[in-house]
Amino acid sequence: MFVTSYLSPEARQICKDHGVAYLDLFDNAHLKFDDVYIDWAVSDKPKSESRALRSIFKPKAAAILRAMLKDPQHPWRVSELATAANASLGHVSSVRRALLEREWIEKTDEGVVLVQPDALLKSWRENFHRRTGPSLSGYTHLHGKQLDELLSTQLNARLPHPRAICAMHSAALWYAPYSRDPSLALYCDEAGSRKLKHSLRLDPVQKGPNVTIFVVDDEGLFEDAQQRAPGMLCTDPITTYLDLWNGNDRDREAAEYLASKLFPWF
Repeated sequence: MFVTSYLSPEARQICKDHGVAYLDLFDNAHLKFDDVYIDWAVSDKPKSESRALRSIFKPKAAAILRAMLKDPQHPWRVSELATAANASLGHVSSVRRALLEREWIEKTDEGVVLVQPDALLKSWRENFHRRTGPSLSGYTHLHGKQLDELLSTQLNARLPHPRAICAMHSAALWYAPYSRDPSLALYCDEAGSRKLKHSLRLDPVQKGPNVTIFVVDDEGLFEDAQQRAPGMLCTDPITTYLDLWNGNDRDREAAEYLASKLFPWF
């Protein structure tokens, strides 16, 4: 029997997979012998564990995780991962160490490999916080093909031009259509939000806006944006999934559908 101060959900699963009983000081327990079966889990975490998880999923670290989740079987060296995620060597090393501690990655001769991408993504979605920066909403009379044609000339993900990309359900529509939400969700920088407000000719409304523009300052979201059709730039699949998973019930269903289409490892 393994007894320790705290066992993370991932460590508990490893114990179960190997038939090892366990108990920690937070009352997580798994015992199975003769006619006895006890399996108990609590949501409490040590403060240090909560801080560590928050640091792993902050924007700069998130860019590193997104790079690894694009191809979980790819072996990464620190310098290669730093280039792919536009991150410093030190930051990559810190994230790498945290992932190794949770046994989500393993060392190989070619580099580290993400061996538990599903555990990583599940933990991320449970510790994910939707962006709470400034936003503006309104009503545009543009719709259908006319709206798509305008967006294809207005969206952009690279500096020095104003940046704007489709997000949430508007991004999911271009990856794995699940439901046709008539509203439009966009991530923009400050300049991009002003440009889109003018281009879409947004009218202020008290109820029933069909456009919501979220102003974000996470460079990685724009750097990882993907073009799904000519001029149509969207948040990457991982960001799209996380945004939807943390929405309403319908959004979560769309997230599960997207994962079934794009994440064969999940």
